[in-house]
Amino acid sequence: MPRTRRALLASTAALATGAVAGCSGPLRESRPDATGASDAWATRHGGSRRTRASDAAAVTAAPARQWRDTDFPQYEGAVFTADGGAFVVDTHAVVAVAPDGGVRWRDDAGYYGQPLLTRDAVVADSMDGGLVALDRESGERAWTGAKVAPTALAAGRILGDAGSDTIAAARPGGGTAWSRGAAHADHVPAVACEGDTVVAAYTYRHRPRDDDTTARTRSTVVAYDADSGDVQWQFGVPGTVERLAVRDGWAHVGAGIRGLGAVLSAVSLSEGRVAVRHTFPGAWFDGLTVAGDRAVAAAGPRLAGFDEHFDGPVWRESLPARPSSLAAAGSLVYATWGASADGTVVAAYDPADGTQQWRVTLPTDWGYVAGATDGRVFVAANDDSGLYALG
Repeated sequence: MPRTRRALLASTAALATGAVAGCSGPLRESRPDATGASDAWATRHGGSRRTRASDAAAVTAAPARQWRDTDFPQYEGAVFTADGGAFVVDTHAVVAVAPDGGVRWRDDAGYYGQPLLTRDAVVADSMDGGLVALDRESGERAWTGAKVAPTALAAGRILGDAGSDTIAAARPGGGTAWSRGAAHADHVPAVACEGDTVVAAYTYRHRPRDDDTTARTRSTVVAYDADSGDVQWQFGVPGTVERLAVRDGWAHVGAGIRGLGAVLSAVSLSEGRVAVRHTFPGAWFDGLTVAGDRAVAAAGPRLAGFDEHFDGPVWRESLPARPSSLAAAGSLVYATWGASADGTVVAAYDPADGTQQWRVTLPTDWGYVAGATDGRVFVAANDDSGLYALG
C-alpha cells in the first residue's frame, strides 16, 4: 500500500478548499508556465484546495452512479476538471480519465501523492525525486524540476512541503525558488494559499515541565509571501493543527488539543490577527471547509456552520458517526461517514442552515470525497473498488 494511502487512512480523509533542474523535452524560448487552471478542483485531508471550487455547480438531487473504474486499486490522489474528467495517481502511474470513465492516456514512470493541475499540464511528484509536468492533452513530459509535494499555485510558484519540517516554492522547469522550515518541527500538516500568500502550519511535540510522562503538542501557523518566501506573520496555536482552509481573506485553522477538544480559529490573512476562537469540548477535528460566506467544521459526529462574523455556530447537525471527509463545492457541503455493514454514506448539506439535501450509500466500508465538478461528486474508496463518480 503506497505511502500516501497510509497517510490518508491515518488522517481520515483524502487535502486540500478543496497547483524544478532542466527540461527533459525540447529547449524552449521561455520558462514553462505555472498559471492556475480555472477548471481544477481537488480535496485533501477533508478540506479543499482548488483554483475555483466555488464555480462548480452543486449536485442538488440524489445522484446516481455514473461510472466506477476498478482500475484504481491503489488510488492516491486526483484533480478533477469541469467537464467531469480527472487526472488520477494510482499504482505509481498518472492516468488521464475522460468524462465517461475511459482512459485517455497513462504514464507509468512512477509517481505518488496528490497531483496539481495548471493551465497546460498536470504536475506530479516523481519517484525519481522531483516534479514532473505532463501535457494535459497528450501526456508527453513537458518539464521536470525540484522536489516538492505539489499542493498549491501562487505567484507562478508550485508550493508544498519538502520534508517533515520544510515547505518550498519551486519554479516550473527550474529549481527551488525558496525553502523555509521550522527548527524541531515534527511535521507540516497543512499548506494552503490565497492570492500571493501561502500559509503553513508546523507542529511540535514537547513535555510540560510539570509532567515528564505525557508528550504535548503545539503548532505555529506562518504566512509567507509566495514569491519571495518572506514571513508576513506568525502565531502560536495550542495542540495539533489538523485542518487549514484559506478563503476570502481569512485563514481557518482547526486544531486538536489533548484533554480539551477541537478549537477553530479564524485569522485575518492580511494581519495575522486571530479574530475569534471556538472550542468543541471533548471532540477532535475531522473536517474543515469553506462554502461561500460559511465555514463548516466537523468535530466528532457533528457538523457546525459559522457565518462571516464567527461569533458562534449558526447551525449544528448531528451525524451517525464521525465523518471521514468534508468538502465544499458550488452551493453545497459534502460529507462522508461509515454506516456499519451498510457501506459508506455520502450526504450533501446546505451550508446556510445545515439542511440535508440528499444522501446515498456506496458499497464500500470506507470512502471520502476526492473532488467535485459541475454536476458530479467523486468518492475514493479504500478497497479495490476504486473511484466512484456520482451525478
